[in-house]
Amino acid sequence: MELIRNTIQFYDLTLDRTSVYEESTDAIVPDAYPDIARIICATGNAVIKDESPQNDRVLVSGTVRASVLYQPEGEEAYRELVVPLSFAHIEEGKGLTADSVCFVRCQVVSVDARAVNSRKVSVTARLCFETDAYDRRALELTGDVDGGELPLEILHETHTVCLPATVQNRDFTVLDDIELAGAGDAKLLHTQCTMRLGDCRTMHGKAVVKGDAVLHSLLLQPDGLRTMEQTVPFTQIFEMDGLEEGQPLRVRFAVKNLDCELHDAGVLSVGVGACALLCSEQEQQLRTIRDLYQTTRPLEVQAQPVRILGMRPQGALAGSAEESMPLGMRIAQVVDASAVCHGVQQEDPETMRVTMYVRLLYTSDDGGLYSAGRTLTVPVKLAQAGEQLAAQDVTLTVTASPNGDGAALRIGVGGGLLQRTECMVNDITAVEAGEPAADSGMGAVTLVLRYVNGEEPLWDIAKSYRTTVQAIRGANSLPEDAASACGQMLLIPICEK
Repeated sequence: MELIRNTIQFYDLTLDRTSVYEESTDAIVPDAYPDIARIICATGNAVIKDESPQNDRVLVSGTVRASVLYQPEGEEAYRELVVPLSFAHIEEGKGLTADSVCFVRCQVVSVDARAVNSRKVSVTARLCFETDAYDRRALELTGDVDGGELPLEILHETHTVCLPATVQNRDFTVLDDIELAGAGDAKLLHTQCTMRLGDCRTMHGKAVVKGDAVLHSLLLQPDGLRTMEQTVPFTQIFEMDGLEEGQPLRVRFAVKNLDCELHDAGVLSVGVGACALLCSEQEQQLRTIRDLYQTTRPLEVQAQPVRILGMRPQGALAGSAEESMPLGMRIAQVVDASAVCHGVQQEDPETMRVTMYVRLLYTSDDGGLYSAGRTLTVPVKLAQAGEQLAAQDVTLTVTASPNGDGAALRIGVGGGLLQRTECMVNDITAVEAGEPAADSGMGAVTLVLRYVNGEEPLWDIAKSYRTTVQAIRGANSLPEDAASACGQMLLIPICEK
């Protein structure tokens, strides 16, 4: 007997992991710099130099440019010490190859700086890696069986799964010069960049993606610290073979390199090296065989279970939470507040639990400048309940206000939601017909009368009497779409040997 196999091609999500990694180094204060009296805060940006998929792993390497702000001994003005940290991180993933499509987002969760002595500082950077890898896969499933001279009774079933049809990774650059009012005497300490999708239009073979690079900068001025936010819009056109007009496209961004320079004239030159992951999901109809038999001969059937994992966009993750952050001192003013997400878990069908690191930069009642950081886990209620949900591209906004010996935080959470689906199918791998079935003992009986008490599928009745569903429907004047019988007397025709 001939198996009729159907092939579907899609991209399989081989790796989907979020992990946190630490890198430390010691640095000597240069001779031209004054001694350290007190470290105020430390920030950093990651530069991804390489993200190479290899056999069963992804190697991510780069550097962190850590900026340490400190107060020198005997001086009131603050100083900045730049400390570079190199890192090489490996994500294990079975089945990965050099041809895998990889997407890596690396964020600096926190930078901790500690003065070993007045001329030496120890710096630890904590990094969060979001790593996805896709591999092209061709899956063959038996959709039908040709019995030749032996007609077969076949019960088909159809599975609907949403699978990535096209996945591509594209690098691009965003450049701009921004005039910052009143920043002529300022020094740029740190800039954080978040890529935000605005609009995506698809046409035949192309995707037009519009978005914004949102910059949050910390400036050191003669009278203290100042924060600024700027938005740089961008438009990118990406070539994508096989993309159809109006086809939905999921877009994710990652910043690989951020280069910002503040000139004397108050002009901020911005260069953002980024990548975009473009993923189009399509619904696939999988036609498989649930059961089959032959009315005159037994069949030897070999089958194997096949597990297919799919994903379906489920809208936006949006919510807010309020938390308190004890600091052990009274706050006069909050200079800056920021947060980085480094973990999301679904707690129940209505709640996602978000783990984040929150950093505050503030002044005390005595005018001193201080910083503090805490790891918080907050629940976020979902607008629509669901199972097997995963959050992606989580963004956090934090506002803080003095509250006793600490701060009151209001945290806004945004991002996207995917629903992961699992489809188990029974794939027929071989079918052979045995010898003709032995006489059932019914002799010349051609019709059986049977009362069906509880609901019973017509397929099961037909198979047990080695007849056909169509014959039972015809003998009992049942509708063509009737699949079961309940509480009725059935005439069951017996097929001739």
